[in-house]
Amino acid sequence: MRIMETKVYKFNELLEKAKENAIDKLRDINVDYDGWWEDDFLLDIGLPKNISKKVDVILANEGCVMFNWERIYFSLDRDRYIQFVDLKVDDRYIDLFRQFLGIPKALWKNVYYTFSNENNTYYSYNPNTYIVFEHQENKDFTEKQWNILEKAQKKFDDLVFNAWQQLDSQYYYLISDESIIETIEANDYEFTEEGNLIWKCIT
Repeated sequence: MRIMETKVYKFNELLEKAKENAIDKLRDINVDYDGWWEDDFLLDIGLPKNISKKVDVILANEGCVMFNWERIYFSLDRDRYIQFVDLKVDDRYIDLFRQFLGIPKALWKNVYYTFSNENNTYYSYNPNTYIVFEHQENKDFTEKQWNILEKAQKKFDDLVFNAWQQLDSQYYYLISDESIIETIEANDYEFTEEGNLIWKCIT
């Protein structure tokens, strides 16, 4: 057995080069765990203000969300997609969802909608979750009705893409120097003179 002694430094006590080394070695510390992407507001945050305000008003409670899902799959790299598994609209907000989509009530009562992550025949290049409309009575929609529904599909596509952008922005913030320094200081990490993290053993 041998005893080793080393000088211990707080982050703000390190020289600049050691600080850079510390940050680089901890680059993934804020994203190196499952769940950094979890956010119940991921879709709701993209809703127009006139809709999102009504979501809270219905239950007179801030923090309510229109959408919920079981889990998400996504890629921020080459594939650049996001899919919501078992996506649902809260029953209390169905009419607000209709308003967001811009579908008149008269048409809405004949519409059956589903969310899908299957191969997208609507936009073959879009691997994101998308919305599908069908007629309640298996009839064909008129050209005018399809124009309305296609605009609604585009609105939903934009909402989902905005959720992907939120994740992308969050990820790059979490691996930024600023965010890593915040984590270092919040956890009172200590380092060697070279900027190597000293892991504390709790007994």
